[in-house]
Amino acid sequence: MLKARVGVQKMYKIREKFEEIDDLRHQGYVEHKLSDVLIIVMCAILCGLDELGDILLFAQNKLNF
Repeated sequence: MLKARVGVQKMYKIREKFEEIDDLRHQGYVEHKLSDVLIIVMCAILCGLDELGDILLFAQNKLNF
């Protein structure tokens, strides 16, 4: 249980770092926070995905996660 808690704490730290990145997208067209997009892409790459289509499917499957 302690390892899971440590993992969650590290993920929050990563999210905090990603939230420091300026989002230069036009806010009228933004559906998802940049930090959320970056976390999903990071997780997909860590799972071994390297094709954009595979990353997109991964993101769609993890949307509610």
